Amino acid sequence: MPKPLLIVSFWTEGTGYQAEVPDFVRACDDVGLAHHVECVPNRGSWFANAAYRAVWLEQQLWRCGDRHRLVWLDIDARARRYPDALEGLDCDFAAAWVDGGVCGGTLYLEHTPGAQTLLRTWAALNDHGPAVEKSDQNLRTALAVVEAAGYVHVRTERLPPEYAHIPGVHPRLDRPVVFEHDMAGFRYWPDRHARKARFR
Repeated sequence: MPKPLLIVSFWTEGTGYQAEVPDFVRACDDVGLAHHVECVPNRGSWFANAAYRAVWLEQQLWRCGDRHRLVWLDIDARARRYPDALEGLDCDFAAAWVDGGVCGGTLYLEHTPGAQTLLRTWAALNDHGPAVEKSDQNLRTALAVVEAAGYVHVRTERLPPEYAHIPGVHPRLDRPVVFEHDMAGFRYWPDRHARKARFR
């Protein structure tokens, strides 16, 4: 029998994201998903806070051990339906790809050596890689680096687009959305717009 799913997320202190927490928790409860949400220190920029996911998620893997399979959702995401497709997964890591890129707002992780190695590589690229302002791009690079190194195989799966859908940004779907994402960073970090364009 598969281990139960646990939705995990954090919000950053003093950024306004705390306002998202009640609706995030309520949406998880409405579809029957267990959740763990906590506040973490603000690292000074939207980019630095987003990059912290890699470190924090490895901590959560160790905290939960083999008791749960983890699903990271950005705190401004909402669970609209129970994620049935996740029940049959047999992999270390899964995410949705849209327009050739990883959508880092929804990430599925098992407590395995492959997932742990991927998270450590992602964290290292966020700190020292050539694209320190692009955490989701670094995640895609981390997958390629780990595979090329050959010392551990990361079993990956691609989630369907309804698992990381941003209305008005992603193409309209012909099936119900499971996890709906917002772009709250543009509200809580007004300078993100200009900086994201500069680093594109």
